[in-house]
Amino acid sequence: MIALWVVLYVLAMFTGVGLNLFGLAGNWMMFSASIGYFLLVEGSHRLAISLKLVVVLGVLALMGEVLETMASMLGAGKSGSSRRGMILSVLGALIGSVFGFSVGNLVVPIVGGVFGIVLLSGVGALLGALLGETWKGRSWQESLSIGKGAMMGRILGSLAKSFVAAVMLTLGILALCV
Repeated sequence: MIALWVVLYVLAMFTGVGLNLFGLAGNWMMFSASIGYFLLVEGSHRLAISLKLVVVLGVLALMGEVLETMASMLGAGKSGSSRRGMILSVLGALIGSVFGFSVGNLVVPIVGGVFGIVLLSGVGALLGALLGETWKGRSWQESLSIGKGAMMGRILGSLAKSFVAAVMLTLGILALCV
């Protein structure tokens, strides 16, 4: 039975990394998987993980969210985005990430999907903010400037959160090996 828990834990950890690329709560999935694994595998078993690791993963998950949110908000907000622009920027990023995954995998399987997600989620954020700000009555140039800020914030936020996810994955897998 322990082999099943290990496989599910490792799968959940890798899936969490992938979910982050779509702007979803992958780090929280990784943290939740760690809690479940901690509760299911007896502490004396050599493949058990410690409560200390679970707490560290929780702190990292929170840190990843804070980094992503701050980067996204600073990117759009620093450029003077309205609430409408920020909301449409987030929606555009989500649509762009799905489209980027599809197109990227057509061009270069697996690796292309990852780059497509990051790039086109940024483009989606730009277009969403551009639409929101133009709709709000701002000039094309002002809207484009805000859109560029939203795009850079989205890309930097996604990269920061993905880096945190990679650290979480590494710690989670290493804990099984040590």
